[in-house]
Amino acid sequence: MRRLKLPTLVAVAALGLTAVAGCDSTGGPTASAPTPVAPASSSAATPTATPSAAATTGAASTSGAGCTSNGVAIPAGSRKATVADLDGDGRSETLFLTPDAMFGVRTASGATSSVRYDTADPAEPGGEAFRNSDGSAVILLGGGRQWKLFALVDCKVVATRNAQGEQYAFDKSFATPGTGVGCVRNAKGETLVGLRAAKMGMSTDQYEIEQTTIVLAGHGTSARNGQVTATESGLTQRAAWDKAQGTPCSPDFSLGS
Repeated sequence: MRRLKLPTLVAVAALGLTAVAGCDSTGGPTASAPTPVAPASSSAATPTATPSAAATTGAASTSGAGCTSNGVAIPAGSRKATVADLDGDGRSETLFLTPDAMFGVRTASGATSSVRYDTADPAEPGGEAFRNSDGSAVILLGGGRQWKLFALVDCKVVATRNAQGEQYAFDKSFATPGTGVGCVRNAKGETLVGLRAAKMGMSTDQYEIEQTTIVLAGHGTSARNGQVTATESGLTQRAAWDKAQGTPCSPDFSLGS
């Protein structure tokens, strides 16, 4: 398949994770806080990607469930994917990536907005889009190295930021093996978590999975690393690394060629 050539590539900083892999804003990950590439913890995840330009266009107002059309069309030549409802009207939305690396959402009602997508990942872009258990409309977008976090807020797509003002991202075992991102299902739906395979001690070869809850604020405008929980234990390194890839939050979408 032809790979998408994106302008303005930004180098990704190698961030290690400790609990999960995620990018928060507190510095590096810790055993209870992941770093910015996979899951995250309240103090551990640091961003791996540089902040993407917050050039959001085509603002639309929200009236009840769903967004109001703003008359902005998806640019010609864009790659598109259909995903589940994000704005609350029960209808599917369209995600798109333009030839000049603008990532956007067009709701079923016709509200279109976009934001810069900076990446150095050579893999074709794809990801997942879903409603987090707190009600935030979340989008994970990336390739084989990391997934960046976006959200649909007030009918505009935004790059979710950590405390340092950089875009929150999840390592997919590229910078740090055994890190990933996924979701945990509860009574309210899917909750975004960062994941990390952690050795259980210096004198053992067994591993456990550290799961960091991602705490979203402003409906996804910002994200922080939350509570870190040790889940499965007594695993081999290989099994732990596999499990750290996480459980999908939604069906995958692709914006590749």
